[in-house]
Amino acid sequence: MNKLAPKNGKYTSYQDVIATDKIAPPEDMHTHSSAQYDFHSISKARYTEAEYHDLEMKKVWSRVWQMACRVEDIPEEGDTFVYEIGHLSLIVVRVSDDEPQSLSETKVIKAYYNSCRHRGRKLVEHNTSVQCIRCPYHGFTWSLEGELTEIPYEWDFSKIEKKSMPLLEVRVDVWDGFVFINMDPDAESLKSYLEILPEQLANNFYGEQVVVKHSQQVLPANWKTVMESFMEGLHAHETHGHTWAHLSDILQYDTFPGVRHISRSFHAVGLQVSEGREKLTEQEIMDHFHYNVHLGNPDTPPPQLGQGVTARQYMADIMRAQHTLKTGKDHMHLSDAEALDVLQYTLFPNIILFRGITLPIILRFRPNKNDHSQCIFDIFFLEDKPKSQVESPAVETVHMASGDTYEEAGVLEDWLGHVYDQDMVNIENMHGGLLSGPDQEVYLSDYHESRIKHFHHALNLYMNKKLGGE
Repeated sequence: MNKLAPKNGKYTSYQDVIATDKIAPPEDMHTHSSAQYDFHSISKARYTEAEYHDLEMKKVWSRVWQMACRVEDIPEEGDTFVYEIGHLSLIVVRVSDDEPQSLSETKVIKAYYNSCRHRGRKLVEHNTSVQCIRCPYHGFTWSLEGELTEIPYEWDFSKIEKKSMPLLEVRVDVWDGFVFINMDPDAESLKSYLEILPEQLANNFYGEQVVVKHSQQVLPANWKTVMESFMEGLHAHETHGHTWAHLSDILQYDTFPGVRHISRSFHAVGLQVSEGREKLTEQEIMDHFHYNVHLGNPDTPPPQLGQGVTARQYMADIMRAQHTLKTGKDHMHLSDAEALDVLQYTLFPNIILFRGITLPIILRFRPNKNDHSQCIFDIFFLEDKPKSQVESPAVETVHMASGDTYEEAGVLEDWLGHVYDQDMVNIENMHGGLLSGPDQEVYLSDYHESRIKHFHHALNLYMNKKLGGE
């Protein structure tokens, strides 16, 4: 079933909702799958112990495909991007102006450990553009292709041959403008790793988009704690109580047998929460939505629905029309669900993507340096590439300090920033709360938190894998 039934035994499923929509979604959205897992709790040590973080660095982050940057971050030959995960630092570099090929490991972009082969100093400290990679310590120099080209006082390094000392390379691949790296030379291909994701998100056309806004914030919580707060809708009625009139309690969570790295959830919009709430008219739903989108200060009165028009239908029509006008692309045949609902996908280990046009954002979560109690939280806001031939200016990251709000940061729409600020209150209290209690298990619900179970099942696959020497 698609949500736990209230005590009276009556409930509306997400499949019931889309069955009556004016424009039906694609076939894959008409399926529902709930793979079962043989655990209902996990140890809080996964979030609070440095030893567990150390194992994650060794068994997960050093073995999985992870998004390092976008192609537009390194548009020209010699452009470099520094990607850091935990204590590891890597250089992603554009070695030619050719277009990188999607889902086939590319030589147009390469990635190296950000460590000099001489004495280990970081070679690149920040994103830049170079003609070669030169160590600022002693001057050892490598070409963009990673070949050692210059040894200072070469006569004094009689045991080093240039051809035997290239930069240490890691694997690189590209999917729809996202540059992925993997430090495991024996890992499966990115195409295999992404499983069902490219097909189901094909109509997002990420390869035709660019990041136009980017925020980054260090949060006082383990990266898993932060990511998991976005993976279930169970908290909405308490944390985001102001949305009850238009963000329903109708959710579908999908975990697929044999699909290791991808889960998804569909959350119906334009319908009210039914459990424990009075029944609203369609116009009242529209009124509440209009009020909340304008954060309680609307400049205009709410739209008046015509005879027989539902709030959900009106919202979907408006979203299609506004996006068509904004992008110049015809979205008038987009399904109601893809125009309106919160359609979320998780790519293990640390990416959340949204299908459709409602939320053109990507969320990324990773440890801050080698501190298991802190997390770097990135939000990337994407739009279609400009039609002009003029390249978009580089996007400056909004670095948010403690106490800054998403409502004021300008990366998200004000109403969505307000919602994320509500999430931050929970996150700021999660790590301390876990630490303050006794050693105990963290319990997960059967359905609403099934994607979190899927996430930890995937984590177990890597954490339990034997490495050489173990």
